[in-house]
Amino acid sequence: MTLLSMVFYIRKIRAELIEQTNQNYFLLARSNGLTFSQTINRHALKNSLVPYAPVFFDEFVGLITGSFLIERIFSIDGAGRLMIEAFQTQDQPLLMFCFGFYTFIILITNILGDLSYRLLDPRIKIGSKKDESA
Repeated sequence: MTLLSMVFYIRKIRAELIEQTNQNYFLLARSNGLTFSQTINRHALKNSLVPYAPVFFDEFVGLITGSFLIERIFSIDGAGRLMIEAFQTQDQPLLMFCFGFYTFIILITNILGDLSYRLLDPRIKIGSKKDESA
Protein backbone atom coordinates (compact mmCIF):
# COMPACT_ATOMS: atom_id res chain seq x y z
CA MET A 1 0.00 0.00 0.00
CA THR A 2 2.85 2.36 0.71
CA LEU A 3 5.26 0.92 -1.84
CA LEU A 4 4.54 3.59 -4.45
CA SER A 5 5.08 6.48 -2.06
CA MET A 6 8.15 4.78 -0.62
CA VAL A 7 9.79 4.66 -4.06
CA PHE A 8 9.14 8.38 -4.50
CA TYR A 9 10.71 9.28 -1.15
CA ILE A 10 13.71 7.01 -1.68
CA ARG A 11 14.48 8.79 -4.94
CA LYS A 12 14.08 12.23 -3.33
CA ILE A 13 16.27 11.31 -0.35
CA ARG A 14 18.91 9.85 -2.67
CA ALA A 15 19.00 13.10 -4.63
CA GLU A 16 19.26 15.07 -1.38
CA LEU A 17 22.05 12.77 -0.19
CA ILE A 18 24.01 13.32 -3.39
CA GLU A 19 23.58 17.06 -2.90
CA GLN A 20 24.89 16.77 0.68
CA THR A 21 28.11 15.14 -0.55
CA ASN A 22 29.08 18.44 -2.20
CA GLN A 23 28.71 20.47 0.99
CA ASN A 24 31.73 21.85 2.85
CA TYR A 25 31.13 19.89 6.07
CA PHE A 26 31.10 16.65 4.10
CA LEU A 27 34.37 17.46 2.34
CA LEU A 28 35.92 18.53 5.66
CA ALA A 29 34.94 15.25 7.32
CA ARG A 30 36.39 13.32 4.38
CA SER A 31 39.64 15.30 4.59
CA ASN A 32 39.84 14.52 8.33
CA GLY A 33 40.15 10.84 7.48
CA LEU A 34 36.61 9.51 7.72
CA THR A 35 35.63 6.94 5.12
CA PHE A 36 32.84 7.70 2.68
CA SER A 37 30.35 5.44 4.48
CA GLN A 38 31.25 6.90 7.89
CA THR A 39 30.72 10.41 6.57
CA ILE A 40 27.40 9.45 5.02
CA ASN A 41 26.14 7.74 8.18
CA ARG A 42 27.39 10.33 10.69
CA HIS A 43 26.72 13.57 8.84
CA ALA A 44 24.98 13.53 5.48
CA LEU A 45 22.14 11.10 6.18
CA LYS A 46 20.71 13.14 9.05
CA ASN A 47 20.90 16.36 7.05
CA SER A 48 19.24 14.80 4.02
CA LEU A 49 16.35 13.45 6.11
CA VAL A 50 15.43 16.82 7.67
CA PRO A 51 12.98 17.94 4.95
CA TYR A 52 11.32 14.53 4.73
CA ALA A 53 11.01 13.50 8.39
CA PRO A 54 7.54 15.01 8.96
CA VAL A 55 6.35 13.50 5.70
CA PHE A 56 7.02 10.00 7.05
CA PHE A 57 4.60 10.65 9.88
CA ASP A 58 2.00 11.91 7.40
CA GLU A 59 2.47 8.69 5.44
CA PHE A 60 1.81 6.77 8.65
CA VAL A 61 -1.52 8.57 8.96
CA GLY A 62 -2.23 7.70 5.33
CA LEU A 63 -1.46 4.08 6.08
CA ILE A 64 -3.90 4.06 8.98
CA THR A 65 -6.67 5.69 6.97
CA GLY A 66 -5.97 3.25 4.15
CA SER A 67 -6.81 0.47 6.57
CA PHE A 68 -10.49 1.27 5.92
CA LEU A 69 -10.11 -0.18 2.45
CA ILE A 70 -8.06 -3.20 3.53
CA GLU A 71 -10.50 -4.05 6.32
CA ARG A 72 -13.41 -3.76 3.92
CA ILE A 73 -11.86 -5.90 1.17
CA PHE A 74 -10.58 -8.70 3.41
CA SER A 75 -13.45 -8.60 5.96
CA ILE A 76 -11.14 -7.88 8.87
CA ASP A 77 -12.65 -6.52 12.06
CA GLY A 78 -10.96 -3.27 13.02
CA ALA A 79 -11.43 0.41 13.73
CA GLY A 80 -12.05 1.21 10.07
CA ARG A 81 -14.79 -1.36 9.73
CA LEU A 82 -16.30 -0.20 13.02
CA MET A 83 -16.41 3.36 11.70
CA ILE A 84 -18.00 2.30 8.41
CA GLU A 85 -20.67 0.29 10.24
CA ALA A 86 -21.32 3.21 12.61
CA PHE A 87 -21.76 5.46 9.59
CA GLN A 88 -24.17 3.03 7.92
CA THR A 89 -26.27 2.60 11.06
CA GLN A 90 -26.01 6.32 11.92
CA ASP A 91 -24.63 5.61 15.39
CA GLN A 92 -23.71 9.19 16.35
CA PRO A 93 -21.81 8.55 19.61
CA LEU A 94 -19.67 5.84 18.05
CA LEU A 95 -18.96 8.04 15.02
CA MET A 96 -17.87 10.88 17.28
CA PHE A 97 -15.56 8.52 19.15
CA CYS A 98 -14.04 7.23 15.90
CA PHE A 99 -13.51 10.75 14.57
CA GLY A 100 -11.95 11.76 17.87
CA PHE A 101 -9.71 8.69 17.84
CA TYR A 102 -8.40 9.39 14.35
CA THR A 103 -8.04 13.10 15.12
CA PHE A 104 -5.95 12.20 18.17
CA ILE A 105 -3.72 9.94 16.07
CA ILE A 106 -3.26 12.69 13.47
CA LEU A 107 -2.48 15.24 16.19
CA ILE A 108 0.14 12.99 17.83
CA THR A 109 1.82 12.16 14.51
CA ASN A 110 1.97 15.85 13.58
CA ILE A 111 3.59 16.68 16.91
CA LEU A 112 6.09 13.83 16.47
CA GLY A 113 6.81 15.06 12.95
CA ASP A 114 7.56 18.55 14.23
CA LEU A 115 9.76 17.20 17.03
CA SER A 116 11.68 15.05 14.55
CA TYR A 117 13.12 18.26 13.07
CA ARG A 118 14.91 18.90 16.36
CA LEU A 119 16.24 15.34 16.60
CA LEU A 120 17.72 15.43 13.12
CA ASP A 121 19.09 18.96 13.12
CA PRO A 122 20.24 20.40 16.47
CA ARG A 123 20.44 23.91 14.97
CA ILE A 124 16.65 24.02 14.88
CA LYS A 125 15.26 25.35 18.16
CA ILE A 126 11.90 24.49 19.67
CA GLY A 127 10.22 27.62 20.97
CA SER A 128 11.83 31.02 20.93
CA LYS A 129 13.12 33.49 23.44
CA LYS A 130 12.12 37.08 22.85
CA ASP A 131 14.89 39.60 22.59
CA GLU A 132 14.14 42.25 25.20
CA SER A 133 17.14 44.47 24.42
CA ALA A 134 15.14 46.62 21.98
